Amino acid sequence: MLDNYTDLFFFTLFLRLINDDSNECRIKVTNCLKKLVKKTSKSRTLMQTVLKIGQNEDADSEKAESMLNGKLQILAVFGEMGTLQKEELKSTVELCS
Repeated sequence: MLDNYTDLFFFTLFLRLINDDSNECRIKVTNCLKKLVKKTSKSRTLMQTVLKIGQNEDADSEKAESMLNGKLQILAVFGEMGTLQKEELKSTVELCS
């Protein structure tokens, strides 16, 4: 049942993470994301989608910076869960350079 709505929950939480000014809210959202990633069978697909976020944005725009920040926070969640592979982390770090 959770897998049917995982995309909706995940990207709603992702947008809340990058757009909310409250640190307390971002911490709670991060905890929800951790639980979601842990319980869904779609975590690998979600992570691959996150890796593509912001690739078409102008690197100097404020939107791109916000997306990159959110992307790194989400990838940290995947890293904690053991889903993130070394090659994927390397490609993300190269995007930040």
